[in-house]
Amino acid sequence: AGTIDMGNSPNWQAEVAAELDSPNMLICNPRRDDEIFDESDINFQIRWELNQIRRADAVFMYFAPGSLSPITLLELGLIIQMPKKKFVVVCPKTYSRYQNVRLTIDEFRRPNMMVNETLHGGIEDLRSILR
Repeated sequence: AGTIDMGNSPNWQAEVAAELDSPNMLICNPRRDDEIFDESDINFQIRWELNQIRRADAVFMYFAPGSLSPITLLELGLIIQMPKKKFVVVCPKTYSRYQNVRLTIDEFRRPNMMVNETLHGGIEDLRSILR
């Protein structure tokens, strides 16, 4: 889960997927190829993302600097209410709503949730939480 900005943000998902590539792991990436994305299909996309969040053993979330990421904030609120879900949140200090994210996470912190300020640190946290 995390910043996509209708495909205008950096493709951080590809970097995470490449770092975590393993035959023992299925990664569900919500970023779709702009060439195949059909605006009339937005309800399918939203339902697919919500279903994958519910089904996942763990969720990795990234807030990209320079983005408002309103859907990511919504997803944070949903996932944080799933106490059994393993959850890694990456939120750099330069993200526009950093303080909102940090205070919310601090309020709902649990043992199976980790927070990092760097993408690579978050990837290592996910590896650790999945062990």
